[in-house]
Amino acid sequence: MSDSTTQQTKTPWPVIIMVSMLAVVIIAGFLLRPQSEDQKAFWLDLLGTTNHGELMNPPLDVEPGLLQEADSSPWAKLENSNWKLVVVNSGVCDLRCEELIYLGRQVHARLNRRAPLLERGFLNFGDSGLDAERFAESYPDLYQLQADQNAYTAWVAGSNLESEQGAVMLLINPINIMQMIYTDSHDGSGLLEDLEHLMTLAN
Repeated sequence: MSDSTTQQTKTPWPVIIMVSMLAVVIIAGFLLRPQSEDQKAFWLDLLGTTNHGELMNPPLDVEPGLLQEADSSPWAKLENSNWKLVVVNSGVCDLRCEELIYLGRQVHARLNRRAPLLERGFLNFGDSGLDAERFAESYPDLYQLQADQNAYTAWVAGSNLESEQGAVMLLINPINIMQMIYTDSHDGSGLLEDLEHLMTLAN
């Protein structure tokens, strides 16, 4: 009789523990859900990358007038809530530069239904040496950007981007924070995985 009573007393504990754990997870989900853009940026910085690219250190806010279109107006795409990939180069666009531009196009296409959530740009200081007509035909969705080189240099000063030599690809998140750096040492699969992971977390 006492054995049966003891067994009945012990039986509910595993169920109670499981229900308690589930309740803690649900409550934590509500408490940790970003309530503002600043909180979202914090969690994206903390959790929003699989680290195939190099994290910007520190992350840099992209001012509206920094990146400009050909008519010297601010890049209008910075005003929307999309992700942006911008290839930055100085002087002749060499093989590394062209490979990054091509990589961006391929990854953009592989995003499939999420492709409209990404914009791409090309910022070159000085003469890129590229045939403008051929380039526009090859990359019709790539925005030709310009910036004041002194302003850009001052903007990246003190960050890990300052030490990068040659062409780089920069990932800007939807609230216009420069978040990741990619070079020709990174492959398309890693960049695609980063983007898909980040886009999932941002939604």
